[in-house]
Amino acid sequence: MRIAGDMNDGPPDRSDPPNPPDPPDPPDADGPERWWEAGEDPPAPLPFDRRRHGRRPMQGAARAVLLDSDHFGQMRQLALLDYSPGGIGAISAQPITPGTSVSIGFTSHGYPAERGTVVKCLPCGHGYRLAVRFDLAKAA
Repeated sequence: MRIAGDMNDGPPDRSDPPNPPDPPDPPDADGPERWWEAGEDPPAPLPFDRRRHGRRPMQGAARAVLLDSDHFGQMRQLALLDYSPGGIGAISAQPITPGTSVSIGFTSHGYPAERGTVVKCLPCGHGYRLAVRFDLAKAA
């Protein structure tokens, strides 16, 4: 018994258009378009960044005055690495404990002194890599 629409009913129905061919890959004058064709490692994933402000590289010096009770008034010389309106990255010869309040004075003109908190202190080849988040409240 044959059922209407059975595949063995005769020629295929030509009302359905065939699948379109895949579009050609865009030309690339510099070599293969895909990392796996070039034998390279896959690209690194984008890191999650919680910063509210973009940072930019900065060279120069600054001075950190420690404001916590155990080390009040002690100063640390800093070599600046980057700057944003929300904080800085810098190198210090001595460690500063995360959570320490500091006042940062910049030697570069046009940058006002800032008060902030050390949020990260990691050993590196030239001392300690610091991340300082500026306090957002400004005096009126």
